[in-house]
Amino acid sequence: MTIAQHAAITSAVCAGLYLAFRSPGMAIACFAAGVFIDLDHFLDYAVNFAPRFGLRHFFECFKDRVFNRVIVFLHAWEWVALAIAIACATRSGVAAGIAAGLLLHMALDQAFNRHNP
Repeated sequence: MTIAQHAAITSAVCAGLYLAFRSPGMAIACFAAGVFIDLDHFLDYAVNFAPRFGLRHFFECFKDRVFNRVIVFLHAWEWVALAIAIACATRSGVAAGIAAGLLLHMALDQAFNRHNP
């Protein structure tokens, strides 16, 4: 999925969370976790194309899937499980928002991204 698609879907879910729980912290945390998890792709780009960097080239590489090696260390179901455990243990709205954002992002990637192991 593109960053724009993640942002659009995550925004809708965050709006729903806000309406359901009236917690701005939960909604903001959900959006941040659901979208900014993709920051790990900068490491993938650096591994494959360093020292070259161009924002346009960065997005074209993801669109065209031209990476030889992908690390995506933040894209792991283990982080989702940990976030859910922390949210349950702390009963924190912000922690629940982070867990929801990570879960949503991973589920969307799993459902809509091509996987070539």
